[in-house]
Amino acid sequence: MDHTSSPYSRQLTPIPCQSTKPIPIPIQTYQLHTGLLNVRSIKRKDHLIHDLLTELHFDLLFLTETRIKDSELSYLSTACPPTYSYLYKNRTTQRGEGLAFIYKKYLKLSAITNLEPPYPIESLCFSIVSAKTQFCLYYIPPPISLSKFSLLSDYLANITSKFPHTLILGDFNIHFNNPSHYPSSEFNQLLIDLSLTQHVTYSLLS
Repeated sequence: MDHTSSPYSRQLTPIPCQSTKPIPIPIQTYQLHTGLLNVRSIKRKDHLIHDLLTELHFDLLFLTETRIKDSELSYLSTACPPTYSYLYKNRTTQRGEGLAFIYKKYLKLSAITNLEPPYPIESLCFSIVSAKTQFCLYYIPPPISLSKFSLLSDYLANITSKFPHTLILGDFNIHFNNPSHYPSSEFNQLLIDLSLTQHVTYSLLS
């Protein structure tokens, strides 16, 4: 489907998946249409997200930096077309930014609540029950220090040891395409050590 003429599609960058050896999973598999946005506050953008979902028909839309509180969930409700629902983690600290998934209701999701990361890393994880697949969304506030990277390394090692079929995504505030930017090289080596594949191979900054 060609959405290149859409005013909303210009805000998204398609990420082609690298060819990798498929991992056989002896259960039902899904082909999901997904997207990721750093919204930098969903306030006053809820109607735009609603239109984006209506036009592009994402099965899953991941949002970072939602910047809302429990009393402001109406913004997420407005962002959801009738066939969608959401999971969220609100802004709990001064530097917390908030995370959310908006998903089609036909997907049977289960929130994972026993994988809380160390401060200041934020995460929101869920599984698609029938597919035995986990999705973990992260936000790490800049700048990325040695201590933050150490916390992230240990946390991702724990996640991948428990859940081998996991999609990890979010805003890490790491310039992966710039080896001189700390901790780009270190993070790429971490992915190798954990047998993870990096699907973003170019800058998403315009």
